[in-house]
Amino acid sequence: MARYILEELESKKIILNKLIMTGTPNQGTHIAKNKNWNSLFNILINGGALVPVIGKIVTILKFAGNRVLQLPGIDDMELGSKLFDELNNKDFDRSNYYVFISNYEPANLAGNALDQLLDVKIFENYENDTVTTVKSAMFEYSDTVAHLSNDQIELISIEDGINHFGYFKSENIVKKAVELLK
Repeated sequence: MARYILEELESKKIILNKLIMTGTPNQGTHIAKNKNWNSLFNILINGGALVPVIGKIVTILKFAGNRVLQLPGIDDMELGSKLFDELNNKDFDRSNYYVFISNYEPANLAGNALDQLLDVKIFENYENDTVTTVKSAMFEYSDTVAHLSNDQIELISIEDGINHFGYFKSENIVKKAVELLK
């Protein structure tokens, strides 16, 4: 959302010194594919109680699975969507963008088993933080105008155990983000 506002409203001369993104699907996410919603729903309902973070989103997925909740904008989050194609092929200075991304691998056996299911069924075996793949966050899926240099990317260690919902729960990441803002 911040990228879209910043890049699309460029003519409004919005001044942003730095944009720090955590787990941002800069080229889209596999989860947004319609065919993956049923798989995700089944995986989480059948194994969701095994991983604490999953419990927080199971209720929402139940509504989505029953088509009670309409989710506008989800299609725009798909890999290769028109939104991302336009955004990522726009000539725009992104030298003040920074990305934090992790490949989440749960330490416990049950969480790891569920993660492996998600990796295969949803993320096509790409490294991911449970919502965004590392490649999408780093603009590495396709050849677009948008790209980041290595010093703009902070790949979080697997040992840190950071998933999509936990970036700023890590004191280390908070410190690094604050340093970037200076």
